[in-house]
Amino acid sequence: EKPVRLVPFLGEGLELEKPVWFGEHPAIDDLFVILEKSRARISLFARKANGSATRSLFVEIPDEVYVTNDEGLLGLAFHPDFAENGKYYFMHEVKEGARRGMVIGEREARVDLRADSGKPTRKVLEFDVATEFHHGGGIEFGPDGFLYIGMGDGGPQEDPHGHAQDLTSFSGKLMRIDVDKRAEGEAYGIPEDNPFIHHANPQVRREIFAYGLRQPWRFSFDPASGELWVGDVGQNRFEEVAIVRSGENHGWNVLE
Repeated sequence: EKPVRLVPFLGEGLELEKPVWFGEHPAIDDLFVILEKSRARISLFARKANGSATRSLFVEIPDEVYVTNDEGLLGLAFHPDFAENGKYYFMHEVKEGARRGMVIGEREARVDLRADSGKPTRKVLEFDVATEFHHGGGIEFGPDGFLYIGMGDGGPQEDPHGHAQDLTSFSGKLMRIDVDKRAEGEAYGIPEDNPFIHHANPQVRREIFAYGLRQPWRFSFDPASGELWVGDVGQNRFEEVAIVRSGENHGWNVLE
C-alpha cells in the first residue's frame, strides 16, 4: 500500500472559518465554491497559475442564520438548471425566542452567476427541532431532479425520544421534495413515488424517503448507477456509510 499525499489545492492564507462544503461552480469552469458554516457565507475561489487563489463573495446571510458550535449554515445545493434559472438552496438553523427550527431556503444568483442577486430568500421548507444538536446538513439534487435533505435525530445522545423511528417527525430522516412544484398550502411539491405518500396515518410525513438515520451529514449520488451513498455520523461504536433506498429503515435508535 502506498501512502496518500495531500497537496494544497487553493494554497494558503485563505482565512476560512469552519468551512463545511466545497465544490465546483456548476456553470463556470475553474471556479470553486466554499461554504463557511459560522459566517453564513458562500465564497467563490479561482486558482492562479502559481497555486494561490483569488476570492470573491457570493453571498453572506448572517442575519438569517442561527449560529452556535454545531449550528449554522450547513449545506448547499445548486438547482440542476442553475445555468438557466440561477436558483440555489441551502440548509440552516433559526432561533426565535425559545423556538428552534430548520430552514431550507432558496435564493437566486445574478445574471452572470458569480454572486447572489440580492433578492430575498424564499423559505421552501421550515420545521421545528427540539435541541441544538444533530440537524443533518446534507442536501443534494438527485438524478431524478428532486431535492434530497438529510436531517439528524435532533439529539440528545441515543435519541431518547425515538425521533429517527417516528414517521410523523422529520428528525432522523432523509427527505425528498420537488422544489419546482407547490402543493396546496406548501412551498414545494411531494414526488408521487415517495414511499409513504399513501400511508394510512395522515400524520406520517409524506416527504420522507428513508428513516432510522442518526446524523446524515453528507451524501452523494453515484454518477454511473445513481445509487445514493450516505455518510451517517455514529455515536459510540460505528461511523456508517450506507447505500440508502426508498422506504428503508436504517435502524437508529434501535441499533447503531
